[in-house]
Amino acid sequence: LPSWHPKLERIIVRRDAVNLSISVWDGHPNVDDSYNAGTAISSSHPSVDAFIPDGTLPPTHPAVDTLLKNPSSNPLPSWHPKLESFIIRRSPVDLNISVRQTHPNVDDMYKAGKGIS
Repeated sequence: LPSWHPKLERIIVRRDAVNLSISVWDGHPNVDDSYNAGTAISSSHPSVDAFIPDGTLPPTHPAVDTLLKNPSSNPLPSWHPKLESFIIRRSPVDLNISVRQTHPNVDDMYKAGKGIS
């Protein structure tokens, strides 16, 4: 810049760091690895934006759900914090539900979109 040009830092307003923690289950994929690999969240994934209180992100920040649905077209800038820095992993669930031996496979039922009857 020419010597007469004002310092660029004069027009910068620095915000506080984003204070955000989103709790996920212990086996949730690494968000940074998935995003950097261009892996989109599934259409059945809960809205991430719904977990982010209004005013947490800068007003010009794109909707997080939009970014996560198409990471290949929305690379994060190099200065962006790691996505995993906002993630808190819950302990594995220790839960056992007793069912009959003939009970249908619940994973297969879920994948087929069959509800509990």
